Amino acid sequence: MTLDTNSNYLSKFLFGRGVDVVRISVIPDEEDAKAFDVPLEVHEPTKEALRQYLVADHRGHDLNDDRLRMVTFPQVKAIMSNVLMANAIWDWGKHDRAKLPPDHAVRTKAILVGILSDLGRVLMLPTFTRGRHRFTTSGMHEAKEFMHAFHYLCRRITFSTTLLHRQVEVMKDAGLPANEASRINQYHWYIQARIDKLCHIKLYRTPQATRSFTRLCILALPLLYGPYYVYIATAGTTNFAFALTLSMATSLIMIGIFNVEKALEDPFTEEGLDGVKVERAMHRILDALDVVVPPSTTPRAKK
Repeated sequence: MTLDTNSNYLSKFLFGRGVDVVRISVIPDEEDAKAFDVPLEVHEPTKEALRQYLVADHRGHDLNDDRLRMVTFPQVKAIMSNVLMANAIWDWGKHDRAKLPPDHAVRTKAILVGILSDLGRVLMLPTFTRGRHRFTTSGMHEAKEFMHAFHYLCRRITFSTTLLHRQVEVMKDAGLPANEASRINQYHWYIQARIDKLCHIKLYRTPQATRSFTRLCILALPLLYGPYYVYIATAGTTNFAFALTLSMATSLIMIGIFNVEKALEDPFTEEGLDGVKVERAMHRILDALDVVVPPSTTPRAKK
């Protein structure tokens, strides 16, 4: 028995978009197609729809890091909201939802809130990928501490994801169909994939060779253009103040560009106007979860 890879891919593609495939009939050639009284031909509307989808999908892969981090947080918000809706609202069979524990939805929300809390702590860690973190003793010690915290929080997120899968198992024990359970678990994968994207952006850094070359140019170029500015000042065509101001401005502009590039490497530190407001983004996601399961239904921790 052979595996039809095209049919397998089509089934996964449709299932990922909420379409359950009951049967796929493969027509290998024109002779077998006669049994269906339908000639083999390309359906032009379908071909055009696929072309539009492929163009849109290709454009999606061309997103730069700035747009990527802008769209990832709303995606996390949408997926988490739908996971909580599935645990809080979905019913099946003859009101089999009543078999679930009374605090099932509340517990699911608590797990999602825990994931958000750990994600926020990961993204707001100080930057630990500078050159001093690799070439100085104190920097390496600091980077080791932050990296340990980073991996610890990522492990907590993974563990919380397993708890979400256990919540689905509870629903399956109450009679939730396997295909619906698989769909919810796929939502969990979507959440984890987008969290990994954010963590990848957090750890991104310009290659050290590029950074070192830039620093070298900033330090060495004054030795080249400095004598020229002295010549301008002494040649009598301009005054000394202009030459001095021009030389200082050139150095300051180069240093400023380098510092801006360094600050934008980690968009989650909120050092500039273009950074991601992590706390604000987290608040929006929590607000969406509160809409699905209001805070009044969540038991408060004892003081």
